[in-house]
Amino acid sequence: MRDLIVAKLGDEKIKKDLLQILREGSSCVELDERSVVIPPNAPLEVVARSYHCYEFEVSFGSHYRVLVAIGGVRSVANGIVDPGLCFATLWYSSACELITVDFSELWP
Repeated sequence: MRDLIVAKLGDEKIKKDLLQILREGSSCVELDERSVVIPPNAPLEVVARSYHCYEFEVSFGSHYRVLVAIGGVRSVANGIVDPGLCFATLWYSSACELITVDFSELWP
C-alpha cells in the first residue's frame, strides 16, 4: 500500500505544493504558542503519508494526508519526530488535489 501512495503522491509533488503555499502566503506561520518564520531554503522532509477511506461523506470524505517536517527532522525518540521548525499537514483529495494545509508545533 505504501508504494501505491508514494507513486500517487511523491516527495517532489508534496514539496512543490507546500513551497507554493508558503510563497503565496507569508513565510511566517502562526502556531499555537508562537510564530515561526520559514526561510526559503528550509529543508522539507516527508515524515508520513496515509490514505483515509470513508464509507460515507465525513469531513473531506476519502482523502490522503501527508505530514512534512519543515526544517528537516532534528531527532526521533520513541517514534516521535522532532521537526527543525514545525510540521505541515497537507490534505489531498482522492484525485491527489491539494485541499488545505495545517501547521503545528507538535506531532499531530
